[in-house]
Amino acid sequence: MSKEKKIEENKQNEFIDPNDIKPRKWLLVVLIIIALIIIVILINKIVTDRKNREDQKGSWGIFDVIKDNPINNVVDETVNDVNKTSFNNTFEFYVGTKYGSSVSNLIDDIIMNNKKDANHQLTVVFGETTTTDPEIIKNMKQNMSDWDKYEVSIDYDDKGYANKITIELREKYKDTASISGFNALYKGYNGTKIGLQVEQLLDYIVTNNQTNIEHILTVVFGKTTTTDVDAIRKLKNKLSDWTEYEVSLSYDEEGYIYQITIEK
Repeated sequence: MSKEKKIEENKQNEFIDPNDIKPRKWLLVVLIIIALIIIVILINKIVTDRKNREDQKGSWGIFDVIKDNPINNVVDETVNDVNKTSFNNTFEFYVGTKYGSSVSNLIDDIIMNNKKDANHQLTVVFGETTTTDPEIIKNMKQNMSDWDKYEVSIDYDDKGYANKITIELREKYKDTASISGFNALYKGYNGTKIGLQVEQLLDYIVTNNQTNIEHILTVVFGKTTTTDVDAIRKLKNKLSDWTEYEVSLSYDEEGYIYQITIEK
């Protein structure tokens, strides 16, 4: 047998390993699965696009779609509800009996609201004045005392929006509030105190006498009785920082502290 024939015969009888076929089959299966997924996605997109065109009733413009879409109307109503709630919440906080300082905050909120939303104008009624003008509303603040009490009421329109706020002076609590604040500062120094604390007390007295002429305190220390600021400052030089002193407070018939007595 010739050499060429032997080579050809060996080729025909060459053994083929089945394992060499398996990777090719798996690759084919993967490609088929990927192709099916792509087909499903394309079909779904075509069906969705067709349904959207039918829902839009032939309107192809994006702005027309948004305008006519009933879902958008629901969103708009939700936004309106949020704005409505936000608009009312700020002012409902101030309903009822409030100090002048709180009413001033209310007026500031009204001014800000009137500037940012022309559709939500609030009418403010205070005394004989009825207005929506921010400048006039600002002037109202100057006629209010921080510690007077006011009655604040709110009127609503047929949609539930606050459209009018009425502010009425309820009672003048200026004296009572001042007494409370005035007394509270000095009550902390009643009793046995070291010199450093008494010095601080004298500093408060000097400061108070300069800022509020209605609340003059008489200081009694040893043989000295005075309301003079310079004299009170000089008393500090006679105090020893760590020596204990007895501090007592005297009240007038209205409950004001009018005298502080310091004894070694």
